[in-house]
Amino acid sequence: MFRTHPSYIQFYPTLRCNLNCSFCFNISLKRAADISVDNFRKMAQILSHAGIKEMDILGGEPTLHPGIEAIIGIACAHGFKVSLSSNGSHILIVKKIMDTFGDACALGISLNNHGMTQDLDEFLSEYKPTVKSLCRDTRGLEPHVRTVLAKGMTKFYLIYPDIISGNVDDSLPFHEFFAFVDAMRKTEPTLEPVYCSGFLPDSATYPELSYTRCSAGVTKLGITPDGSVFPCNLFFGMEEFSLGNVFSDKFFDIWRSPKLDFFRRFDGNHCPSKNCFLHKECHGGCPAHSLKFYGELGAPDPRCLTPIL
Repeated sequence: MFRTHPSYIQFYPTLRCNLNCSFCFNISLKRAADISVDNFRKMAQILSHAGIKEMDILGGEPTLHPGIEAIIGIACAHGFKVSLSSNGSHILIVKKIMDTFGDACALGISLNNHGMTQDLDEFLSEYKPTVKSLCRDTRGLEPHVRTVLAKGMTKFYLIYPDIISGNVDDSLPFHEFFAFVDAMRKTEPTLEPVYCSGFLPDSATYPELSYTRCSAGVTKLGITPDGSVFPCNLFFGMEEFSLGNVFSDKFFDIWRSPKLDFFRRFDGNHCPSKNCFLHKECHGGCPAHSLKFYGELGAPDPRCLTPIL
């Protein structure tokens, strides 16, 4: 085994959300109780002892957790580099997070299908957090993206959309997304693409990804509020991919689970779209999507199975 632990954890302190976005892959998850602050303290100690240095706090909407500030504080106290993604609907809470933790907690605001309120607009202008938005149209940047970019944000993530809970007919082939963002960055240099390393591995940051299927079970793991561990957050709720629980199983046993073997090897890109200009560098897309639509981890990514001229 080439690693003794992942670089970072995708952690959901709560599965609750105050929005109902049609594209969200968490919609199908069974509801579960929020993690308690005491249990999070135990989790942070376990993960820190295992050597993990980064924690990405997601959800659900993390700011709905009544102890979110305590959770961030505990994570920081245990030496984690913390990031938190929020839909920005609780302005007072995200302001307090930025005022209290500053650079110790990298806050990202997701702007998608909910409107821009005056409070949120003023918050973005004053605090200039990282902003994220799905890329759903390659004909041009959506109006809300241009509005936010005009504020002089230091970083704007344009995300390749997941369709775990959606319709493949509404999907965007990865090569189109990649070419679009590459073109947009010529005039909008703060734009950065976000996508699964199952497409193009970030081997500059994580050299081992050159030799693996994707980052799941290699550089990251996902953990739900009850402590259940999965290869990544896209596998949440799939019991056949449950690796154990941080509260009842030894982390080393979780990390060496044979369920991770598929993700830790790469035997070539099996996507049939060989004329794609990214085919030689691509690792075949996201295994979670392949499993969802074709029942096989090793199948091509369904979002890319469109004619390429």
